[in-house]
Amino acid sequence: MWASIRFVFPTGGSSPFGSAQYEWAPAASLVYAIPEHGVTLSPVARYFMSYHATEADATKIRQLFLYPIVTVDLPNRWSLVSYPENGIGYNDVTNKWLVPIDLMLIKRMKKRVVVLDHGRLVADIPAAEIV
Repeated sequence: MWASIRFVFPTGGSSPFGSAQYEWAPAASLVYAIPEHGVTLSPVARYFMSYHATEADATKIRQLFLYPIVTVDLPNRWSLVSYPENGIGYNDVTNKWLVPIDLMLIKRMKKRVVVLDHGRLVADIPAAEIV
């Protein structure tokens, strides 16, 4: 389980490039692995809320995004992931839902995972040790 807070700054100005206001978005997720079936469930919920509009005509933002992330391991180090980037959205101001179809096919090229941070090696882990 994990939780986070995302802060959005009004750098894009007003619509269509930005919302002309600050936003914050708390998020929470659970991770549940079923290794015998090669399935990992990791749903995420994030709720965006606006505050401190930088322009008078800025509209209030209240949006819930649900990411029902499911990863299914396939043969030969392939995986299929649902909703990794574009979540199911509900706009609390307009009372409308947006339900995109978002699937990603992944091919693991190496048996090791190397993590770099600003060009420095942070971790070099055999893929078999990653859950």
